[in-house]
Amino acid sequence: MNKRAFWLGLGGIALAALAVRVAYVLVVARHLPLIGDAQTYHLLARNLAHGRGYVRPHELAATGRALPSAEFPPLFPFLLAAVVKLGGATVTSQKLAMAGLGTGTVVVLGLLGRAVVSPTVGLVAAALAAVHPMLFGIDGALMSETPYVLLIAVTLLAAFWVARAPESRNRWIALGAVIGLAALTRGEALALVALVVVPLAAARRMFVAGTIAVVTTLLVLTPWTARNYIRFHALVPVSDNTTGVLVGANCPPTYQGRFEGLWLFSCYGRVDVRGLDEPDAFRRYGRAGLSHARHHAGHVPRVMAIRWLRTFGLFRPGQQVSWETLEGRDHRWQTVGTRFEWALYPLAISGAIALRWRRVLMWPLLSTVGLASLTTIATYGNQRFRAAAEPALVVLAAATLVEVTRRIVRRGVEAHPELPVS
Repeated sequence: MNKRAFWLGLGGIALAALAVRVAYVLVVARHLPLIGDAQTYHLLARNLAHGRGYVRPHELAATGRALPSAEFPPLFPFLLAAVVKLGGATVTSQKLAMAGLGTGTVVVLGLLGRAVVSPTVGLVAAALAAVHPMLFGIDGALMSETPYVLLIAVTLLAAFWVARAPESRNRWIALGAVIGLAALTRGEALALVALVVVPLAAARRMFVAGTIAVVTTLLVLTPWTARNYIRFHALVPVSDNTTGVLVGANCPPTYQGRFEGLWLFSCYGRVDVRGLDEPDAFRRYGRAGLSHARHHAGHVPRVMAIRWLRTFGLFRPGQQVSWETLEGRDHRWQTVGTRFEWALYPLAISGAIALRWRRVLMWPLLSTVGLASLTTIATYGNQRFRAAAEPALVVLAAATLVEVTRRIVRRGVEAHPELPVS
């Protein structure tokens, strides 16, 4: 496939992806309630756009007090604030903006498939991403996973570019910068330094270049980390909710019974944080969660396994789908997305095995599956935590589909050599 054919195909798929996402927002997502984190992101963006600062939005609305916050990483709220500044003050307009960003993810996945395997795999990967309900579902939910998946895909693309030209320090700098931006979207992306940068540097014996990438990541984080230290007089590299979430995932109802492996807001009520500022409150929440885990250590392995199975749609999928709707996702499309994922898994596993036999570089792709797995077993079961793994799953599944199709065509030609082949 020549470059022109690839770009024409990718452009057509991108237009189709945009159409799917816009249709989903206008027909389905605009009628879904804005609750939980999505509502907080929306309010944060409005406050930022109107010069009120990065403060706790619900407290500001309820009491008029502008309390500084680092509960959520800043990149997504600032993106939404930019949309507000450009005239997109409504929830629907912001969701449409995310539909455009999600279309960018489709394009990057096409480039990633081409870089990893071939242009044909790239186009098939882009096509799968264009119609993947779990991808266009998060684009219509007004959650940070939309830019996060895009940045994960760009990180993987940068990693393969580095692997092909490890002597280029600019590529290492770009890799480190993108990981930094991903971490400012969701804090767990910092683990990509250990999962991607370090193995690449070790495999290519490019320790200086790897160090430059790590330093670049830290430099991207520095302004936000410095702001947090000035506001709270405490070190908060990305988000103070990293520990705060533990109390909702480690409490009696989430360790046994029908809520096992989930997260419950009601568990926060058992911890007294009155009079504490935000970082201290979240640290106390974290200590309470860890204390419960230590005192019920025998349950922890089972709970971790259930968290992982929930995130990958393999434990009580009906209940999990209903749970996901509490974050602004449509029940019907979440169900379709879960089944779509089930179809992707065997294809992705087959693709990973086949590419391994062909000695294709696999670690960057597999590292994001590891990242999603580590995130969920350390916190709780939620299908949106699988977002980091979606680019790898899509590309690997596309590799299988292309290989199977190629073999079918080859056998057809061998069985009917008299037929013309273009």
